Amino acid sequence: MILFENKNQCCGCTACANICPCNAITMVADEEGFKYPEINGDLCVECGRCKTVCQIHSLKTEKEIEPVVYAAKNADDETRAKSTSGGMFSVFANKVLQDGGVIYGVAYGDDFTVQHERAETIEAYERFRGSKYVQSDLSDCFSKVKEDIKNGRKVLFTGTPCQIAGLKTFLGDKANSENIILCEIICHGAPSPKLWKDHLALLEKERGSKVVNYRNRSKVLGWHGHNKHVFFENGKEEYKTKLSQLHKDLFYAHLTIRPSCYACQYTQFPRSADISIADFWGIENFMPEFDDNKGTSMLILNTNKALNLYNEVKDKGILIDDLRYWSSTKEKEIIAKRYSYKKGDAMNIEIENADNKVKLSIELVSVTDKIPVGLENVYYNGGILIVDKEYCKELKFV
Repeated sequence: MILFENKNQCCGCTACANICPCNAITMVADEEGFKYPEINGDLCVECGRCKTVCQIHSLKTEKEIEPVVYAAKNADDETRAKSTSGGMFSVFANKVLQDGGVIYGVAYGDDFTVQHERAETIEAYERFRGSKYVQSDLSDCFSKVKEDIKNGRKVLFTGTPCQIAGLKTFLGDKANSENIILCEIICHGAPSPKLWKDHLALLEKERGSKVVNYRNRSKVLGWHGHNKHVFFENGKEEYKTKLSQLHKDLFYAHLTIRPSCYACQYTQFPRSADISIADFWGIENFMPEFDDNKGTSMLILNTNKALNLYNEVKDKGILIDDLRYWSSTKEKEIIAKRYSYKKGDAMNIEIENADNKVKLSIELVSVTDKIPVGLENVYYNGGILIVDKEYCKELKFV
């Protein structure tokens, strides 16, 4: 049985290994530390279930609702300070735990191995807070999720878009159960676990002390920057040195991520997840009154399940602002492909205000500076169309 021809066709989601009835598939790390399925020919019975469940071959996502988009942040500043952006994961996790459910997320193991774990208490899931910037080891989490659903437990599962897609194909019809909420963290790519360990080893060698804590997105200098914050056993800490920021620099140079990330299938709508969470970069330009440099999340609700959960928690510790932003054929590229436009791509919109309707065609470019588009109170900024809400009566993508 051959599951893929090239490494860029496998994201390492473990669906094949978890579904194999003969335990014939093992996830084995390659020279870069990324795990791929290896099939034991002596155990394999050629049933084909591994290939059927593979998201590369089988995942088809249909739009359930028009996605609803918010700028959002946790009203509790202490929780937000411990979170990467706006602390929205904690709000949803608390609700699921209150309903007797369980949480799946990513934590550091004892040796800083980045791994998916299961939690049934707030104290346990607090280790899931904060982005890890390493591809997590899923192990047998998919099978545990399936068992939880079978036992009637409510489940909140968080992961990267490809991990969500893998779980969705593994669960099949059970993914539509009201007891499972799939929450994706929009990522920039999944970095190498081996490189992560090498980075920690270099830090310890150069500083002569063991690393005891590591914050990938510390807010010591505010949320707008990306600062790695390293804590050593000798009581010292670093967040400004070139050495402490080395892992980040390699990441943004696009040198550390999994081969499949360069051919990512999850950069557009419709989303596989019920809920999508991301940093709301550009909030200081779009809604400066909402930005306090402590972290703001972009919250996207993609299904009725997500809307129902949101309605249950929206008055319990969430500060939100409706973006007045619609999803459409063109908008899916604006949000999801802001770093990968082709020359000549355009966003066609129609804006109606109190006086008239104006149609605009804006060339999509990957920049962070404001670009005037020939209309007062409207400009384009790095993939997002920014419109003064008081000025705009209606906005359409045409």
